[in-house]
Amino acid sequence: GPADTAAADEIPSALQGMWGMNEADCDRSRGDAKGNLRIGPKKLEFFEAVARLGKVRARDAGAIRATYAFEGEGQSWTMDVALEVRDDGKRLVRRDSGPDAMPGPLQYLRCG
Repeated sequence: GPADTAAADEIPSALQGMWGMNEADCDRSRGDAKGNLRIGPKKLEFFEAVARLGKVRARDAGAIRATYAFEGEGQSWTMDVALEVRDDGKRLVRRDSGPDAMPGPLQYLRCG
């Protein structure tokens, strides 16, 4: 896979970019792109929330497991999220853990 150019306290570069649960989610100008996820070096930007990277628990070039501080819709909460790229970086698997977690893994496709 691609070399990881991100610092050890950043989200691996292979995971950074724009993701969607389907192709419509890749268009952020749509009002219903609820599955859109933009990953930067230090944060995850969801359709209605932003998660700032906190404590990194495990990390390699294609995956990271960390605690994030979420803010969205007037609320704030903390959650552990594991992110892993598959299929040469074309797919992303997300697993949340904690009281606010979505059950089961979520699958994203790389936009563009």
